[in-house]
Amino acid sequence: MHICPISREQLLVFLNKGSKVAEIGVANGEFSRHILDQTSPNELHLIDPWEHQETDDYQADINNVSANEQNSRFQGIQEKFQAELDKGIVHIHRDYSYNAAKKFTPKYFDWIYIDGMHTKEAVLQDLNDYWSLIKDDGFVLGHDYANNPGALTQGFGVIEAVDEFVIKNEAIFFAITIDSFPTFMLAKKGNTQFERLLQKLQYALPLLIEIRDYPSNKKFEQKYFKLEGKEGLTFSF
Repeated sequence: MHICPISREQLLVFLNKGSKVAEIGVANGEFSRHILDQTSPNELHLIDPWEHQETDDYQADINNVSANEQNSRFQGIQEKFQAELDKGIVHIHRDYSYNAAKKFTPKYFDWIYIDGMHTKEAVLQDLNDYWSLIKDDGFVLGHDYANNPGALTQGFGVIEAVDEFVIKNEAIFFAITIDSFPTFMLAKKGNTQFERLLQKLQYALPLLIEIRDYPSNKKFEQKYFKLEGKEGLTFSF
């Protein structure tokens, strides 16, 4: 696994254009716009129920806003992407990701981005539901591979879900970004396209750090520090 000293927005520059893409967990559509502008997909499927959740495991999530705000966000998405909707590039699915997954045939997507519910169980379900919908040379990316104080307060289980999925499915965990809430990148066994992506990153970036045999026998931890009034995070393996 490689640590890439870039943000998730900067990572998009290295992905192929003209792909079929899905984003799970859209909220206000800010990252959706980055996907459109940076990767020019042929299709972008936006998947989100835009519905307030009453279950206990969702109460701490800052995106679990009121029903009125969810409706406002959904209307905003329709307005924001009206031009792309008219062109048939953007497709909106106001539904839960496990239901939306049933609408697609196997190996439909070139890549997906998972940023929905962040509990271990929910992330595992998204990974399991969409893994077969990715082409053999495709990618699964996802947000919030984090255990910093903010992630722990919100009950995130992304790290636990991703690590368990990778080991069980012999997936290739080939990179993460260096954000406070990193993006993880997975590929199927036998996929050689991730090597081309790494080559692009190696050529363009001043430094990539490789962590071997991850996550089989290593543990990821974000360590919080405060020095001279400034706060920050460091990565530990």
